[in-house]
Amino acid sequence: MRDDRLTAPGAREAFEAAAQKLAKRAAEEPQVAAIVQSVRNAFEMPLEQGLAGERAFFTQLRDDPRSPALRHVFFAERAAAHIPGLPRGTQPRKVARVAVLGAGTMGVASPWPSPMPASR
Repeated sequence: MRDDRLTAPGAREAFEAAAQKLAKRAAEEPQVAAIVQSVRNAFEMPLEQGLAGERAFFTQLRDDPRSPALRHVFFAERAAAHIPGLPRGTQPRKVARVAVLGAGTMGVASPWPSPMPASR
């Protein structure tokens, strides 16, 4: 629903400053450009035209070849958080020590993503 936030003093300038930073950070992501333009449309167009523009962006992004992969990742991340048979509310155990055996490709690379300090 539209309200006074779009017409508040400095609203457009604040949005454009944030949009410029976001455009630099996410230049290769078409969904970000679509969101930014949709918000611009809210400043510049009547509601019905803005909604039609959003629908066009949605269709374009849905038909993008990256779309199925992004949907797969979205649902896979959520599924990975659920362990079959584990009761809801189970708290994770604290990990105090981690060991890596072997110095092959996997053994050398495995410690890097660990948030724990390395020790020998």
